[in-house]
Amino acid sequence: MGISLRTIPIKYDNKSVIDIAKNLVQYSRTKLIEVHHHFIQDHVKKGNAILEFAPIDLQLADIFTKPLSEDHFNFIHQELEMLDFDA
Repeated sequence: MGISLRTIPIKYDNKSVIDIAKNLVQYSRTKLIEVHHHFIQDHVKKGNAILEFAPIDLQLADIFTKPLSEDHFNFIHQELEMLDFDA
């Protein structure tokens, strides 16, 4: 299928979070980061995952989590290559 499973791309819409995960230095403001952020940071360090920036309007998971306008729904539907099913 042409999919590499060596690294898992994680798309995120916050550049600051991506920078903190890539920079392993602990700052005073990052001490209270939740456990799942440390989990992701560990996997980025190990090379199992890579964080990539994705603008808010290209978040494909929105189709499952938010009410969308018809245009935005159709755009995400097309990007996910979902098939139309008429009952």
